[in-house]
Amino acid sequence: MSTVTVNVVGAAPGVPRQLVLELGEGATVRALVEEASRRGGEALRRSLWDEDGRVARGIVIVVGGEILDPGQLDAPLPGPDETAEVFLIRPIVGGGH
Repeated sequence: MSTVTVNVVGAAPGVPRQLVLELGEGATVRALVEEASRRGGEALRRSLWDEDGRVARGIVIVVGGEILDPGQLDAPLPGPDETAEVFLIRPIVGGGH
């Protein structure tokens, strides 16, 4: 079992900014995003996934300081002896003047 801290950046109001998840040995990045979606509520789920069940366009996933390509969702997370910190970053857009 691995404990993973997930930091959520740029999410809608009311979405937790941090989750601490317990994941089984050999868990993948996809399993982490799915569990974060379940634990973070409907607003987080909608912000992370598109209608086709893929990670929403523009979401950046950072695991242990490394930015992952969307094709790396099936990559394993660090093992239980390693500290894993994950960032799920939603693009922040805003207006000029």
